[in-house]
Amino acid sequence: MVLDVIQITGGKGICFPDSVINALGINDKIVMETRTNEIVITPVEQENQNPRKGWSEAFKQMHELGEDKLYFPDNNYDFEWEW
Repeated sequence: MVLDVIQITGGKGICFPDSVINALGINDKIVMETRTNEIVITPVEQENQNPRKGWSEAFKQMHELGEDKLYFPDNNYDFEWEW
């Protein structure tokens, strides 16, 4: 498929047919990578649009497993800092 590069205010763009957009499941965002003589376009998965998705459940599970403890207790003063 050959597509035209069109002038857009302040830059250039490529217009993809709806059939391609729909076939790839592209919604609002894409990830674009450049490689040697290539442009790779990948749809952004819905879960990547909310980078903190699942944090609340993960923190609850950490608490239930006792994994939310400080590694260094704040009352551990028997060491010397090196500057």
